[in-house]
Amino acid sequence: MDRDEAIEVIEEVANFVGGDVRTGYSGRGMFGNTCYGIVCDNVMTCIEEAAARGLRGAKTDSMGRQSIVYWPKVKGE
Repeated sequence: MDRDEAIEVIEEVANFVGGDVRTGYSGRGMFGNTCYGIVCDNVMTCIEEAAARGLRGAKTDSMGRQSIVYWPKVKGE
């Protein structure tokens, strides 16, 4: 899946789970590189929905009350 297709899937999944897309998230071990992610309440639903649409390789971080599911290989802006 190319970057544009991955971004489209991320946007669709964010709408499905009621999450917010982040275009410049830098997760653990990314050393300042950025990627796309979704801030959401239920990480498992988000990951499962993305995988069902062909997007794999998700990682997660806690953000207090919510979490972010992010894809390090989908380079951010």
